[in-house]
Amino acid sequence: MNMIRRSILNVERGRRIVGVTLPVIRKFSDTDTNSFVSVREDKDIKGLSIVTLQKKPVNTFCEECLNQVTDAIHKVESDEKNKAIIITSGHSIAAGCALAIACDYRIMSAGDYNIGLTVTRMGIPVPFWLRSCLADVIGTRQAEKAASLGLLFKSQQALDMGLVDEIVPMEQVLPTAREQVPKWLEIPEHSRVAVKLGMRENLINELMSKKDTEAEEAVDVVQLESVQTNLRNALETLGMRKYSKLR
Repeated sequence: MNMIRRSILNVERGRRIVGVTLPVIRKFSDTDTNSFVSVREDKDIKGLSIVTLQKKPVNTFCEECLNQVTDAIHKVESDEKNKAIIITSGHSIAAGCALAIACDYRIMSAGDYNIGLTVTRMGIPVPFWLRSCLADVIGTRQAEKAASLGLLFKSQQALDMGLVDEIVPMEQVLPTAREQVPKWLEIPEHSRVAVKLGMRENLINELMSKKDTEAEEAVDVVQLESVQTNLRNALETLGMRKYSKLR
């Protein structure tokens, strides 16, 4: 979670698929069409690069993609010079919503877009640390319903319940995020980080103490026959949608 204070997350589907904006990441190139992650330097803010998950429809079903994103995040964490503001836009579903919940500031595209944790519908429980983060953002009862039922929220709903901080037209998402950057960088880092860690330190410690058990339980659940069937059906449906768009 320390990446929160040193990166910009740009979680979006649709035209831009799912993106993760991170400063000073060089491993993945814009010209590498075989990579799951592309990188371009921001034209307006020096030292800021935009990293985009570039293969659709869903990136988080792919182990290689997750490894590349994880590697990028670790690189950001290792560079103390990097500062942070976080944004989300477009559809932010399942893993996209999880990234959004971890953000300091969330900007979502106005219009017919969704955000939410849908894994429960496939038979996968929302992990305790994610439920806790969601409850911190929207309140315990709202989080319980959202996680239990795998609810999706439209942009305006998400704004009204506090799940996002702003909704703007798609083309204004990145400009709006750039406007937010100076506000966050004006705050001395030690005080901003202390507030962030103070609010989440207990949860981080609990997660670290249970990480092995948490991983084992997640693997066991995913391997259940019913869950495998649900995942297979979801992938087939997404594959058909992609094919229909290409025709």
